Amino acid sequence: MLKKERFAPALENMTINPLVEADFLSLMEEKTSDTLQGRVVKGKVIRKDKNFVVVDANLKNEGIIPLSEFELGESAGHPELGDEVDVFVEESENYYGHTVLSREKAVREEAWGPLEQAFNEKRVVKGKIFGRIKGGLAVDIAGVVAFLPGSQIDTKPLKDLSHLLQEEQHFHILKMDKKLENIVVSRRSVIESLKSKAKDKLLSEIKVGMVLDGVVKNITDYGAFIDLNSTDGLVHITDIAWSRIHHPSEVLQIGETIKVMVIGFDPVAKRISLGIKQLDNTPWKEIQEEFAVGKIVTGRITNLEDYGLFVELKNKIDGLVHVSQISWSDKNNVNIKNQFSIGQEVKCKVIGIDQNKYRVSLSIKQCLEKPWQKFIDEHPVGSVVTGIIKSISNFGIFVTLTEDLVGLIHEYDISWQNDGKGLLSQFKKGEKIQCRVIEVNPDKERFRLGIKQMSLELYNGFIEKNPVGSVIECLVENKDDKGGVLVKADHTILVVVDKNEHNAAKIAKISVGEIVKAKVETIDDAKKRVELSLL
Repeated sequence: MLKKERFAPALENMTINPLVEADFLSLMEEKTSDTLQGRVVKGKVIRKDKNFVVVDANLKNEGIIPLSEFELGESAGHPELGDEVDVFVEESENYYGHTVLSREKAVREEAWGPLEQAFNEKRVVKGKIFGRIKGGLAVDIAGVVAFLPGSQIDTKPLKDLSHLLQEEQHFHILKMDKKLENIVVSRRSVIESLKSKAKDKLLSEIKVGMVLDGVVKNITDYGAFIDLNSTDGLVHITDIAWSRIHHPSEVLQIGETIKVMVIGFDPVAKRISLGIKQLDNTPWKEIQEEFAVGKIVTGRITNLEDYGLFVELKNKIDGLVHVSQISWSDKNNVNIKNQFSIGQEVKCKVIGIDQNKYRVSLSIKQCLEKPWQKFIDEHPVGSVVTGIIKSISNFGIFVTLTEDLVGLIHEYDISWQNDGKGLLSQFKKGEKIQCRVIEVNPDKERFRLGIKQMSLELYNGFIEKNPVGSVIECLVENKDDKGGVLVKADHTILVVVDKNEHNAAKIAKISVGEIVKAKVETIDDAKKRVELSLL
Protein backbone atom coordinates (compact mmCIF):
# COMPACT_ATOMS: atom_id res chain seq x y z
CA MET A 1 0.00 0.00 0.00
CA LEU A 2 1.33 3.43 -0.89
CA LYS A 3 2.10 5.72 2.14
CA LYS A 4 0.36 9.13 2.06
CA GLU A 5 2.79 12.01 2.82
CA ARG A 6 1.93 15.62 4.04
CA PHE A 7 2.80 18.53 1.80
CA ALA A 8 5.29 20.87 3.53
CA PRO A 9 6.41 23.85 1.46
CA ALA A 10 10.00 24.92 1.74
CA LEU A 11 9.76 28.36 3.39
CA GLU A 12 13.33 29.21 2.67
CA ASN A 13 12.64 29.13 -1.00
CA MET A 14 9.47 31.27 -0.72
CA THR A 15 9.40 34.97 -1.44
CA ILE A 16 6.79 37.45 -0.06
CA ASN A 17 5.38 40.10 -2.30
CA PRO A 18 6.34 43.50 -0.82
CA LEU A 19 2.88 44.84 -1.56
CA VAL A 20 1.26 42.01 0.34
CA GLU A 21 3.63 42.60 3.29
CA ALA A 22 2.79 46.31 3.35
CA ASP A 23 -0.92 45.57 3.38
CA PHE A 24 -0.47 43.12 6.23
CA LEU A 25 1.50 45.60 8.37
CA SER A 26 -1.08 48.30 7.65
CA LEU A 27 -3.83 45.93 8.76
CA MET A 28 -1.99 45.11 11.97
CA GLU A 29 -1.37 48.83 12.66
CA GLU A 30 -5.06 49.60 12.08
CA LYS A 31 -6.04 46.73 14.38
CA THR A 32 -3.67 48.02 17.10
CA SER A 33 -5.05 51.56 16.77
CA ASP A 34 -8.61 50.29 17.13
CA THR A 35 -7.62 48.34 20.24
CA LEU A 36 -6.20 51.49 21.88
CA GLN A 37 -9.31 53.56 21.20
CA GLY A 38 -10.95 54.61 24.51
CA ARG A 39 -7.74 54.08 26.48
CA VAL A 40 -4.97 56.26 27.93
CA VAL A 41 -1.62 55.96 26.14
CA LYS A 42 1.79 57.66 26.21
CA GLY A 43 2.55 60.24 23.58
CA LYS A 44 5.37 62.61 22.68
CA VAL A 45 5.05 66.32 21.94
CA ILE A 46 6.56 66.84 18.46
CA ARG A 47 5.23 70.31 17.63
CA LYS A 48 3.91 73.27 19.57
CA ASP A 49 2.41 76.64 18.72
CA LYS A 50 0.54 79.37 20.62
CA ASN A 51 -2.68 77.42 21.21
CA PHE A 52 -2.05 73.77 20.33
CA VAL A 53 0.46 70.93 20.60
CA VAL A 54 0.89 67.98 18.23
CA VAL A 55 1.36 64.62 19.96
CA ASP A 56 2.70 61.41 18.42
CA ALA A 57 1.17 58.41 20.22
CA ASN A 58 2.48 55.80 17.73
CA LEU A 59 -0.87 55.61 16.00
CA LYS A 60 -1.71 56.05 12.31
CA ASN A 61 -1.60 59.83 12.65
CA GLU A 62 -0.51 62.45 15.15
CA GLY A 63 -3.17 64.20 17.25
CA ILE A 64 -3.71 67.90 17.92
CA ILE A 65 -4.57 68.90 21.50
CA PRO A 66 -5.47 72.45 22.73
CA LEU A 67 -3.01 73.80 25.31
CA SER A 68 -5.98 74.68 27.53
CA GLU A 69 -6.44 70.97 28.27
CA PHE A 70 -3.06 70.95 30.01
CA GLU A 71 -4.19 73.59 32.54
CA LEU A 72 -6.25 71.22 34.74
CA GLY A 73 -5.18 68.90 37.54
CA GLU A 74 -2.28 68.68 39.93
CA SER A 75 0.25 68.43 37.06
CA ALA A 76 -1.16 71.50 35.33
CA GLY A 77 1.32 73.26 33.01
CA HIS A 78 2.08 73.56 29.30
CA PRO A 79 4.35 70.75 27.96
CA GLU A 80 7.57 71.40 26.04
CA LEU A 81 8.82 69.83 22.82
CA GLY A 82 9.93 66.26 23.45
CA ASP A 83 7.90 65.89 26.67
CA GLU A 84 6.09 62.60 27.18
CA VAL A 85 2.45 63.03 28.16
CA ASP A 86 -0.56 60.82 28.89
CA VAL A 87 -3.36 61.24 26.36
CA PHE A 88 -6.78 59.63 25.84
CA VAL A 89 -7.48 58.09 22.42
CA GLU A 90 -10.96 59.30 21.49
CA GLU A 91 -10.78 58.12 17.87
CA SER A 92 -7.84 56.43 16.17
CA GLU A 93 -9.19 57.68 12.86
CA ASN A 94 -12.29 59.81 12.41
CA TYR A 95 -14.38 60.48 9.32
CA TYR A 96 -11.74 62.85 8.01
CA GLY A 97 -8.86 60.46 8.69
CA HIS A 98 -7.62 62.37 11.74
CA THR A 99 -6.56 60.89 15.09
CA VAL A 100 -8.44 62.53 17.96
CA LEU A 101 -6.56 62.74 21.30
CA SER A 102 -7.54 64.38 24.60
CA ARG A 103 -5.40 65.41 27.54
CA GLU A 104 -8.45 66.41 29.60
CA LYS A 105 -10.03 62.95 29.32
CA ALA A 106 -6.74 61.27 30.20
CA VAL A 107 -6.63 63.26 33.43
CA ARG A 108 -10.31 62.45 34.02
CA GLU A 109 -9.68 58.71 33.59
CA GLU A 110 -6.82 58.83 36.06
CA ALA A 111 -8.79 60.80 38.66
CA TRP A 112 -12.21 59.17 38.28
CA GLY A 113 -11.45 56.12 40.44
CA PRO A 114 -10.26 58.05 43.53
CA LEU A 115 -13.13 60.55 43.12
CA GLU A 116 -15.67 57.73 42.90
CA GLN A 117 -14.24 56.24 46.08
CA ALA A 118 -14.50 59.63 47.83
CA PHE A 119 -18.11 59.91 46.63
CA ASN A 120 -19.01 56.47 48.01
CA GLU A 121 -17.30 57.18 51.33
CA LYS A 122 -18.81 60.70 51.52
CA ARG A 123 -15.32 62.19 51.94
CA VAL A 124 -14.34 65.80 51.27
CA VAL A 125 -12.36 66.53 48.07
CA LYS A 126 -10.25 69.56 47.21
CA GLY A 127 -10.63 71.68 44.11
CA LYS A 128 -10.37 75.14 42.59
CA ILE A 129 -13.19 77.24 41.16
CA PHE A 130 -11.92 78.56 37.83
CA GLY A 131 -14.90 79.99 36.01
CA ARG A 132 -18.57 80.88 35.79
CA ILE A 133 -21.00 78.78 33.78
CA LYS A 134 -24.77 78.83 33.43
CA GLY A 135 -26.42 78.10 36.78
CA GLY A 136 -23.21 77.98 38.81
CA LEU A 137 -19.43 77.64 38.73
CA ALA A 138 -16.88 75.31 37.12
CA VAL A 139 -14.52 73.51 39.50
CA ASP A 140 -11.22 71.78 38.77
CA ILE A 141 -10.95 68.69 40.98
CA ALA A 142 -7.73 66.77 40.28
CA GLY A 143 -8.05 67.73 36.62
CA VAL A 144 -11.72 66.80 36.34
CA VAL A 145 -14.18 69.60 35.61
CA ALA A 146 -17.14 69.48 38.03
CA PHE A 147 -20.28 71.59 38.26
CA LEU A 148 -21.00 73.65 41.40
CA PRO A 149 -24.67 74.80 41.33
CA GLY A 150 -25.37 78.34 42.57
CA SER A 151 -27.48 76.96 45.43
CA GLN A 152 -24.52 74.88 46.67
CA ILE A 153 -21.91 77.64 46.82
CA ASP A 154 -22.59 78.84 50.38
CA THR A 155 -25.14 78.69 53.21
CA LYS A 156 -26.16 82.24 52.36
CA PRO A 157 -26.38 84.16 49.07
CA LEU A 158 -23.09 85.75 48.02
CA LYS A 159 -23.12 88.89 45.89
CA ASP A 160 -19.37 88.82 45.19
CA LEU A 161 -17.71 85.50 44.30
CA SER A 162 -14.32 86.87 43.27
CA HIS A 163 -12.67 85.82 46.54
CA LEU A 164 -13.49 82.17 45.76
CA LEU A 165 -11.87 82.02 42.30
CA GLN A 166 -8.57 80.13 41.94
CA GLU A 167 -8.46 79.46 45.68
CA GLU A 168 -8.41 75.90 46.99
CA GLN A 169 -11.82 74.96 48.38
CA HIS A 170 -13.36 71.86 49.92
CA PHE A 171 -16.37 70.08 48.40
CA HIS A 172 -18.68 67.11 48.82
CA ILE A 173 -19.52 65.18 45.66
CA LEU A 174 -23.32 65.06 45.27
CA LYS A 175 -23.59 63.12 42.00
CA MET A 176 -21.34 61.28 39.52
CA ASP A 177 -22.15 59.87 36.07
CA LYS A 178 -19.18 58.53 34.11
CA LYS A 179 -21.20 57.87 30.99
CA LEU A 180 -22.34 61.48 30.83
CA GLU A 181 -18.96 62.66 32.20
CA ASN A 182 -20.85 64.62 34.82
CA ILE A 183 -19.88 65.48 38.44
CA VAL A 184 -21.93 67.76 40.69
CA VAL A 185 -20.33 69.09 43.88
CA SER A 186 -21.35 71.16 46.92
CA ARG A 187 -19.32 73.63 48.94
CA ARG A 188 -22.37 74.47 51.07
CA SER A 189 -22.65 70.97 52.59
CA VAL A 190 -19.00 71.15 53.73
CA ILE A 191 -19.64 74.51 55.42
CA GLU A 192 -22.80 73.14 57.10
CA SER A 193 -20.92 70.07 58.34
CA LEU A 194 -18.10 72.20 59.77
CA LYS A 195 -20.61 74.56 61.40
CA SER A 196 -22.48 71.63 62.93
CA LYS A 197 -19.29 70.30 64.51
CA ALA A 198 -18.28 73.77 65.68
CA LYS A 199 -21.79 74.32 67.09
CA ASP A 200 -21.65 71.08 69.09
CA LYS A 201 -18.24 72.10 70.42
CA LEU A 202 -19.44 75.59 71.37
CA LEU A 203 -22.59 74.29 73.07
CA SER A 204 -20.55 71.78 75.07
CA GLU A 205 -18.25 74.52 76.34
CA ILE A 206 -20.62 77.48 76.71
CA LYS A 207 -21.20 78.93 80.17
CA VAL A 208 -23.13 81.87 81.52
CA GLY A 209 -20.75 84.81 81.86
CA MET A 210 -18.60 83.96 78.81
CA VAL A 211 -17.77 86.86 76.48
CA LEU A 212 -17.92 86.01 72.77
CA ASP A 213 -17.38 87.78 69.44
CA GLY A 214 -20.32 87.83 67.06
CA VAL A 215 -21.80 89.49 64.00
CA VAL A 216 -25.27 91.06 63.95
CA LYS A 217 -27.19 88.73 61.62
CA ASN A 218 -30.75 90.00 61.87
CA ILE A 219 -32.69 92.71 63.72
CA THR A 220 -36.32 92.41 64.84
CA ASP A 221 -38.65 94.52 66.97
CA TYR A 222 -37.85 92.43 70.05
CA GLY A 223 -34.09 92.07 69.68
CA ALA A 224 -31.14 91.09 67.49
CA PHE A 225 -29.83 87.68 66.38
CA ILE A 226 -26.07 87.37 66.65
CA ASP A 227 -24.03 84.97 64.50
CA LEU A 228 -21.49 83.29 66.81
CA ASN A 229 -19.84 81.66 63.77
CA SER A 230 -21.29 78.18 64.39
CA THR A 231 -24.70 79.06 65.85
CA ASP A 232 -26.91 82.05 66.64
CA GLY A 233 -27.85 83.71 69.91
CA LEU A 234 -30.50 86.31 70.75
CA VAL A 235 -29.94 89.66 72.43
CA HIS A 236 -33.33 90.78 73.71
CA ILE A 237 -34.05 94.48 73.32
CA THR A 238 -33.94 94.90 77.11
CA ASP A 239 -30.37 93.52 77.17
CA ILE A 240 -28.90 95.81 74.52
CA ALA A 241 -28.49 98.96 76.62
CA TRP A 242 -29.07 100.03 80.21
CA SER A 243 -31.21 102.89 78.96
CA ARG A 244 -34.59 102.22 77.34
CA ILE A 245 -34.52 101.98 73.53
CA HIS A 246 -37.54 101.66 71.25
CA HIS A 247 -35.88 99.53 68.56
CA PRO A 248 -32.57 97.58 68.37
CA SER A 249 -31.64 99.44 65.15
CA GLU A 250 -31.05 102.54 67.27
CA VAL A 251 -27.89 100.84 68.57
CA LEU A 252 -27.02 97.97 66.19
CA GLN A 253 -26.47 97.50 62.44
CA ILE A 254 -26.64 94.27 60.41
CA GLY A 255 -23.12 93.02 59.67
CA GLU A 256 -21.60 94.83 62.64
CA THR A 257 -19.06 92.86 64.70
CA ILE A 258 -19.72 93.12 68.45
CA LYS A 259 -18.85 91.53 71.76
CA VAL A 260 -21.64 89.84 73.73
CA MET A 261 -21.98 88.11 77.09
CA VAL A 262 -23.78 84.80 77.56
CA ILE A 263 -26.54 85.50 80.12
CA GLY A 264 -28.58 82.31 79.65
CA PHE A 265 -28.38 78.89 78.02
CA ASP A 266 -31.06 76.22 77.51
CA PRO A 267 -29.20 72.95 76.75
CA VAL A 268 -32.41 71.13 75.74
CA ALA A 269 -33.62 73.74 73.23
CA LYS A 270 -29.98 74.72 72.48
CA ARG A 271 -31.02 78.35 72.89
CA ILE A 272 -28.44 80.99 73.84
CA SER A 273 -29.45 84.28 75.47
CA LEU A 274 -26.94 87.10 75.05
CA GLY A 275 -26.46 90.54 76.52
CA ILE A 276 -24.54 93.65 75.50
CA LYS A 277 -25.29 95.99 78.38
CA GLN A 278 -23.95 93.36 80.81
CA LEU A 279 -20.42 93.98 79.51
CA ASP A 280 -20.46 97.26 81.46
CA ASN A 281 -21.99 96.56 84.86
CA THR A 282 -21.16 99.93 86.42
CA PRO A 283 -24.81 101.10 86.33
CA TRP A 284 -25.89 97.71 87.72
CA LYS A 285 -23.64 98.09 90.77
CA GLU A 286 -25.27 101.42 91.52
CA ILE A 287 -28.74 99.85 91.20
CA GLN A 288 -27.82 97.00 93.56
CA GLU A 289 -26.53 99.40 96.16
CA GLU A 290 -29.47 101.81 96.00
CA PHE A 291 -32.47 99.56 95.29
CA ALA A 292 -32.52 96.60 97.66
CA VAL A 293 -35.29 93.99 97.61
CA GLY A 294 -38.24 95.24 99.64
CA LYS A 295 -37.60 98.92 99.00
CA ILE A 296 -40.52 101.13 97.88
CA VAL A 297 -39.61 103.36 94.91
CA THR A 298 -41.39 105.86 92.68
CA GLY A 299 -40.59 105.88 88.96
CA ARG A 300 -41.81 107.03 85.58
CA ILE A 301 -43.30 104.53 83.11
CA THR A 302 -41.08 104.32 80.02
CA ASN A 303 -42.72 101.50 78.04
CA LEU A 304 -45.94 99.46 77.95
CA GLU A 305 -46.09 95.86 76.77
CA ASP A 306 -48.76 93.14 76.91
CA TYR A 307 -46.67 91.25 79.46
CA GLY A 308 -46.00 94.24 81.77
CA LEU A 309 -44.70 97.77 82.04
CA PHE A 310 -41.21 99.24 82.45
CA VAL A 311 -40.44 101.80 85.15
CA GLU A 312 -37.31 103.97 85.15
CA LEU A 313 -35.39 103.63 88.39
CA LYS A 314 -32.30 105.75 87.81
CA ASN A 315 -30.26 107.13 84.90
CA LYS A 316 -32.58 105.55 82.32
CA ILE A 317 -32.25 102.11 83.95
CA ASP A 318 -35.59 100.31 84.05
CA GLY A 319 -37.26 97.63 86.14
CA LEU A 320 -40.14 95.42 84.96
CA VAL A 321 -43.57 95.23 86.57
CA HIS A 322 -44.95 91.95 85.24
CA VAL A 323 -48.67 91.87 84.46
CA SER A 324 -49.20 89.49 87.41
CA GLN A 325 -47.77 92.14 89.77
CA ILE A 326 -50.17 94.94 88.84
CA SER A 327 -53.39 93.92 90.57
CA TRP A 328 -54.38 91.48 93.34
CA SER A 329 -57.38 90.51 91.24
CA ASP A 330 -57.46 89.64 87.53
CA LYS A 331 -53.72 88.92 87.67
CA ASN A 332 -53.23 88.20 84.00
CA ASN A 333 -56.22 90.00 82.51
CA VAL A 334 -55.14 93.60 83.13
CA ASN A 335 -55.45 95.88 80.09
CA ILE A 336 -52.15 97.67 80.65
CA LYS A 337 -52.46 100.21 77.84
CA ASN A 338 -55.91 101.30 79.05
CA GLN A 339 -54.92 101.66 82.70
CA PHE A 340 -51.46 103.23 82.31
CA SER A 341 -49.64 105.70 80.05
CA ILE A 342 -46.01 106.43 79.25
CA GLY A 343 -44.64 109.15 81.51
CA GLN A 344 -47.05 108.31 84.35
CA GLU A 345 -45.48 108.07 87.82
CA VAL A 346 -46.17 104.88 89.79
CA LYS A 347 -45.17 103.56 93.20
CA CYS A 348 -43.51 100.12 93.12
CA LYS A 349 -41.85 97.65 95.45
CA VAL A 350 -38.55 95.95 94.49
CA ILE A 351 -39.36 92.23 94.70
CA GLY A 352 -36.37 90.68 92.93
CA ILE A 353 -32.90 91.30 91.52
CA ASP A 354 -31.49 88.80 89.00
CA GLN A 355 -27.72 88.82 89.45
CA ASN A 356 -27.06 86.85 86.25
CA LYS A 357 -29.41 88.62 83.86
CA TYR A 358 -29.06 92.07 85.45
CA ARG A 359 -32.82 92.53 85.81
CA VAL A 360 -34.92 94.22 88.46
CA SER A 361 -38.45 92.93 89.16
CA LEU A 362 -40.99 95.38 90.54
CA SER A 363 -44.53 95.12 91.93
CA ILE A 364 -47.31 97.69 92.03
CA LYS A 365 -49.85 95.52 93.83
CA GLN A 366 -47.52 94.91 96.77
CA CYS A 367 -47.67 98.62 97.51
CA LEU A 368 -51.44 98.27 97.92
CA GLU A 369 -53.43 96.77 100.77
CA LYS A 370 -54.16 93.09 100.25
CA PRO A 371 -57.89 92.97 99.59
CA TRP A 372 -58.45 89.75 101.52
CA GLN A 373 -56.88 91.01 104.74
CA LYS A 374 -59.97 93.07 105.54
CA PHE A 375 -62.15 90.18 104.37
CA ILE A 376 -60.34 87.75 106.70
CA ASP A 377 -60.73 90.12 109.61
CA GLU A 378 -64.45 90.46 108.98
CA HIS A 379 -65.17 86.89 107.79
CA PRO A 380 -63.13 84.25 109.66
CA VAL A 381 -63.39 80.53 108.87
CA GLY A 382 -66.93 79.39 109.64
CA SER A 383 -68.56 82.67 108.62
CA VAL A 384 -71.49 82.74 106.20
CA VAL A 385 -70.97 84.96 103.14
CA THR A 386 -72.98 85.90 100.04
CA GLY A 387 -71.44 86.22 96.58
CA ILE A 388 -72.13 86.14 92.85
CA ILE A 389 -71.22 83.11 90.72
CA LYS A 390 -68.41 84.31 88.42
CA SER A 391 -67.82 81.07 86.50
CA ILE A 392 -68.38 77.31 86.69
CA SER A 393 -65.62 74.80 85.87
CA ASN A 394 -65.65 71.00 85.73
CA PHE A 395 -64.39 70.83 89.32
CA GLY A 396 -66.30 73.61 91.08
CA ILE A 397 -67.85 77.08 91.26
CA PHE A 398 -65.95 80.40 91.41
CA VAL A 399 -67.73 83.01 93.51
CA THR A 400 -67.00 86.76 93.50
CA LEU A 401 -67.01 87.96 97.13
CA THR A 402 -65.71 91.50 96.63
CA GLU A 403 -64.39 93.49 93.68
CA ASP A 404 -60.91 92.01 94.20
CA LEU A 405 -61.67 88.66 95.80
CA VAL A 406 -62.86 85.36 94.31
CA GLY A 407 -63.44 82.12 96.25
CA LEU A 408 -63.89 78.49 95.14
CA ILE A 409 -66.62 76.02 96.03
CA HIS A 410 -65.13 72.62 95.19
CA GLU A 411 -67.49 69.97 93.83
CA TYR A 412 -66.98 67.92 97.02
CA ASP A 413 -68.26 70.84 99.12
CA ILE A 414 -71.64 71.13 97.39
CA SER A 415 -73.56 68.25 99.05
CA TRP A 416 -73.14 65.91 102.04
CA GLN A 417 -74.83 63.01 100.25
CA ASN A 418 -74.49 63.49 96.47
CA ASP A 419 -71.45 63.77 94.18
CA GLY A 420 -71.18 67.51 93.45
CA LYS A 421 -70.01 67.01 89.83
CA GLY A 422 -73.53 65.98 88.86
CA LEU A 423 -74.99 69.00 90.66
CA LEU A 424 -72.84 71.68 88.93
CA SER A 425 -75.34 72.02 86.09
CA GLN A 426 -77.96 73.32 88.58
CA PHE A 427 -75.99 76.55 89.09
CA LYS A 428 -75.87 79.54 86.72
CA LYS A 429 -73.30 82.26 86.12
CA GLY A 430 -74.39 85.58 87.70
CA GLU A 431 -76.58 83.83 90.28
CA LYS A 432 -76.41 85.02 93.91
CA ILE A 433 -75.28 82.27 96.29
CA GLN A 434 -74.82 81.88 100.03
CA CYS A 435 -71.98 79.72 101.37
CA ARG A 436 -69.68 79.23 104.34
CA VAL A 437 -65.95 80.11 104.57
CA ILE A 438 -64.14 76.80 105.20
CA GLU A 439 -60.47 77.71 104.46
CA VAL A 440 -58.35 80.84 103.98
CA ASN A 441 -54.72 80.73 102.80
CA PRO A 442 -53.41 84.30 102.23
CA ASP A 443 -49.98 83.17 101.00
CA LYS A 444 -51.47 81.14 98.18
CA GLU A 445 -54.35 83.58 97.75
CA ARG A 446 -56.76 80.68 98.21
CA PHE A 447 -60.33 81.00 99.64
CA ARG A 448 -62.32 77.80 99.98
CA LEU A 449 -66.08 78.02 100.37
CA GLY A 450 -68.76 75.39 100.95
CA ILE A 451 -72.50 74.99 100.34
CA LYS A 452 -73.01 71.73 102.19
CA GLN A 453 -71.51 73.32 105.31
CA MET A 454 -74.57 75.59 105.42
CA SER A 455 -76.73 72.60 106.50
CA LEU A 456 -75.15 70.92 109.51
CA GLU A 457 -77.82 68.39 110.53
CA LEU A 458 -76.15 65.41 108.81
CA TYR A 459 -72.67 66.57 109.81
CA ASN A 460 -73.61 67.04 113.49
CA GLY A 461 -75.37 63.66 113.56
CA PHE A 462 -72.24 61.99 112.11
CA ILE A 463 -69.71 63.47 114.57
CA GLU A 464 -71.98 62.73 117.57
CA LYS A 465 -72.19 59.09 116.53
CA ASN A 466 -68.58 58.75 115.33
CA PRO A 467 -66.06 60.67 117.46
CA VAL A 468 -62.33 60.67 116.70
CA GLY A 469 -60.97 57.11 116.85
CA SER A 470 -64.19 55.44 115.68
CA VAL A 471 -63.96 52.67 113.07
CA ILE A 472 -66.71 52.93 110.46
CA GLU A 473 -67.92 51.37 107.22
CA CYS A 474 -67.60 53.45 104.03
CA LEU A 475 -69.05 53.00 100.55
CA VAL A 476 -66.56 53.97 97.79
CA GLU A 477 -68.43 56.46 95.58
CA ASN A 478 -65.70 57.77 93.24
CA LYS A 479 -61.97 58.17 92.61
CA ASP A 480 -60.60 61.58 91.61
CA ASP A 481 -57.82 62.56 89.17
CA LYS A 482 -55.38 63.36 91.99
CA GLY A 483 -55.54 59.83 93.41
CA GLY A 484 -57.98 60.56 96.23
CA VAL A 485 -61.22 58.71 96.83
CA LEU A 486 -64.76 59.90 97.70
CA VAL A 487 -66.54 57.70 100.25
CA LYS A 488 -69.91 57.85 102.00
CA ALA A 489 -68.74 57.62 105.62
CA ASP A 490 -70.97 55.45 107.84
CA HIS A 491 -73.33 55.53 104.84
CA THR A 492 -74.26 59.07 105.94
CA ILE A 493 -72.00 61.90 104.61
CA LEU A 494 -69.54 62.16 101.72
CA VAL A 495 -65.90 62.50 102.79
CA VAL A 496 -62.79 62.83 100.63
CA VAL A 497 -59.97 60.47 101.60
CA ASP A 498 -56.73 62.11 100.43
CA LYS A 499 -53.91 60.15 98.81
CA ASN A 500 -51.32 60.45 101.54
CA GLU A 501 -48.48 58.15 102.60
CA HIS A 502 -50.82 56.02 104.70
CA ASN A 503 -53.73 55.76 102.24
CA ALA A 504 -51.98 55.56 98.84
CA ALA A 505 -51.44 51.78 98.68
CA LYS A 506 -54.94 51.00 99.99
CA ILE A 507 -56.63 53.44 97.56
CA ALA A 508 -54.89 51.72 94.64
CA LYS A 509 -56.50 48.38 95.59
CA ILE A 510 -60.11 49.45 96.17
CA SER A 511 -62.85 49.87 93.56
CA VAL A 512 -65.93 52.07 93.22
CA GLY A 513 -68.93 50.40 94.90
CA GLU A 514 -66.76 48.52 97.41
CA ILE A 515 -67.39 48.64 101.18
CA VAL A 516 -64.19 49.50 103.14
CA LYS A 517 -63.27 50.10 106.77
CA ALA A 518 -61.91 53.48 107.87
CA LYS A 519 -60.90 55.25 111.07
CA VAL A 520 -61.96 58.78 112.01
CA GLU A 521 -58.62 60.56 112.47
CA THR A 522 -59.62 64.21 112.99
CA ILE A 523 -62.70 66.42 113.06
CA ASP A 524 -62.22 70.13 112.20
CA ASP A 525 -65.38 71.70 113.52
CA ALA A 526 -64.48 75.18 112.20
CA LYS A 527 -64.12 73.91 108.63
CA LYS A 528 -66.79 71.24 109.14
CA ARG A 529 -64.36 68.66 107.79
CA VAL A 530 -63.75 65.01 108.71
CA GLU A 531 -60.46 63.24 107.99
CA LEU A 532 -60.38 59.44 107.57
CA SER A 533 -57.64 56.83 107.20
CA LEU A 534 -58.34 53.54 105.42
CA LEU A 535 -57.84 50.28 107.33
